[in-house]
Amino acid sequence: MREWSIEIYLVDEDNNKIPPTILDKVVYHLHPTFANPNRTFTETPFQIQEQGWGGFPLDISLFLLEKGGERKITHDLNFLQESYEVDHVIQVPTNKLNARQVCPMVK
Repeated sequence: MREWSIEIYLVDEDNNKIPPTILDKVVYHLHPTFANPNRTFTETPFQIQEQGWGGFPLDISLFLLEKGGERKITHDLNFLQESYEVDHVIQVPTNKLNARQVCPMVK
């Protein structure tokens, strides 16, 4: 069994990590074998902590502030490395923030 966590942050044009303050909430859609597989977080860094024995495609719903809508990404949760980051590009209205990527970071 391995303990793992994921947190969400944004990346600006210079690849600086910035808090995802444009998000209202994040919902992680875990594998159905987890108890309570849909987990909602409303505070940055929207971190989930869990334990498991295998990887799976993890769907993540990102909800923008001010009725900006939902953006969905699928993150390949795997344990090939001790820690890793993956960039997922989403479309964000320009009046929300000048960031280009959402990055789930797995530890």
